[in-house]
Amino acid sequence: MRTLKLLNQTIKLNKTNNIIPVKKGLGEKSGRLKLIGKNSCSFISKNNTENDGETIDIVSIDDFVKDNSLNVGLIKMDIEGFKLEAIEGAKETIKKYKPVLIISLYHRGKDFFEIPKLLKELVPSYKFRFLNLNRSHPCFERILLAYVNKGEGNEHA
Repeated sequence: MRTLKLLNQTIKLNKTNNIIPVKKGLGEKSGRLKLIGKNSCSFISKNNTENDGETIDIVSIDDFVKDNSLNVGLIKMDIEGFKLEAIEGAKETIKKYKPVLIISLYHRGKDFFEIPKLLKELVPSYKFRFLNLNRSHPCFERILLAYVNKGEGNEHA
């Protein structure tokens, strides 16, 4: 994939040795799904019978964290229309580590309402800030920042 190639080039150019690209999609559970489209216009389809696209490995954040013995402090998501599914697959990680979350909310209108509600159910002490990164188009580049104030139920801070 072009994006992975560019990421690897960026890592090499910056002589960075603490970034390990993982060629997998994120989802509610580990498995295989279809990636439809190319580059920034691609999306994951739950319909594995579609002829178009490439079948890719999907991993849940909870499985990835457990399998790699990670301590998570930050999760950033800009997944084209699949964020809610990825958050569903990260529930245990979010509850345990209460990481700072940076999540784009502009791909599906319902994300703006459903994602903060789900996060508040998982971690009642989360505080939210909604950021608009594109002032000329307020519906685009809408970001949710979720965090726990130090000392407010975050034993991993």
